Amino acid sequence: MTENELFDQLRRRTAMYIGHASPTHLSSFLFGSYFSKMDEEIKE
Repeated sequence: MTENELFDQLRRRTAMYIGHASPTHLSSFLFGSYFSKMDEEIKE
């Protein structure tokens, strides 16, 4: 999933992905997504 696709999904169903509408939850979700993508690239 590209960053743009991720943001589109977040825009449509924010609560499903981060739970509460808070900057802290959004930040945690985005950092987790970023580190997951980095880990996938390292494994390849």
